[in-house]
Amino acid sequence: MQGVWLKRKAAAHRRQRLRQAIVERLDDDAIEIAQADEAERRDLTRAELEEVHARKTGALIAASCVIGGLAAPDAPVTRIEALREYGRAIGLAFQIADDVLDATGTSETLGKTAGRDAALAKSTFVTLLGVGGARAEAERLAAQAVDRLRAGGLVSPTLVGLAHYIVTRPN
Repeated sequence: MQGVWLKRKAAAHRRQRLRQAIVERLDDDAIEIAQADEAERRDLTRAELEEVHARKTGALIAASCVIGGLAAPDAPVTRIEALREYGRAIGLAFQIADDVLDATGTSETLGKTAGRDAALAKSTFVTLLGVGGARAEAERLAAQAVDRLRAGGLVSPTLVGLAHYIVTRPN
């Protein structure tokens, strides 16, 4: 009977830890996202552009990865941090791939207006690095994300596949 009680208490503690982490992370992310579209009509350096996207797409994806990790029973801190770093890397890779798609895709393929970034005079990774350089950077970040998983002892073909898809998606 005591074993069942201990398991329930541990499960309740994990749920409380998860709720607290979600609220803290989402509060921080909501503030950052609300301040986000600083790339319009500004010439940003690469570091500034990375920071803008780290606070938008990167923060949302990293939070999603961390929340998933916290839901696992007794997840070690090293794995949670590996998931956070994975999320940050694929978040930036996603944004760079989106910049490439906006510059090279058609409105029909994308399902949204192609060339909108240029029309809004947004700083993008394509304007900084060119299409080829931006693609290469997105691929580098996807590989870095997978390396972060491996370094954290996480084996997940699904997350590896997601990192690859993010930089090869058609829209």
